[in-house]
Amino acid sequence: MRALVGTALQSFDETVLVSKIYVFGNVAVAVTACENVENESNVERVVEMMLLVKEQGSWKIAAQAWDKASESQPIPADILGS
Repeated sequence: MRALVGTALQSFDETVLVSKIYVFGNVAVAVTACENVENESNVERVVEMMLLVKEQGSWKIAAQAWDKASESQPIPADILGS
């Protein structure tokens, strides 16, 4: 996202490649691998992780973090399910 500072984001499309959710009681962790396309040309793959908390019957995002995949840091096979 730092590459977007000072530039114009004209379009952003995100495709979820795989999503896994682990639930225990009122807490959950969601792990999602996505492919993002910015301005119809810049393609990146990312892994997003969210900590979820169930409050009064509804799930809320308590924390979220993500990191970009690269040749030196590919998305692990166990996340992709392969």
